[in-house]
Amino acid sequence: MHILLSMDGIKNMNQLYTWTMEHSEEFEDIRVERYHGDDYCKNIVTDVFKALAPSDWDNQIYLGACERIANETFTISSTVGSEYNISFAINTYNGEAARLEIAITAPGTKSYDQKLEDLKIALKNRLFPDWQE
Repeated sequence: MHILLSMDGIKNMNQLYTWTMEHSEEFEDIRVERYHGDDYCKNIVTDVFKALAPSDWDNQIYLGACERIANETFTISSTVGSEYNISFAINTYNGEAARLEIAITAPGTKSYDQKLEDLKIALKNRLFPDWQE
């Protein structure tokens, strides 16, 4: 089973990126971009993991940035052996706007899965305060 969510308009871009001007002898002043999306996503998953019923969930693993930069991937395991993959794709526009696309997959699930539903709701509830839409 595959669930897709999308959040638009982060309220504080500094949660994902910061930009500073730094002096360079070769190029004069340059704008340096620092990516914080990995830490942001790790915090989201940690908060969601804590919000879920502790007796139902076993482990969370950060797999890293897969396929491209700003595509953070995690695996969460339930106590009954089910695994759920969460992928966060962070897309920014001119350093002013951002969209977060979340894909939740449950490879072994073909029908309704209450744990998958609980995970989706916990993710949405955790993300709503940070995003406009």
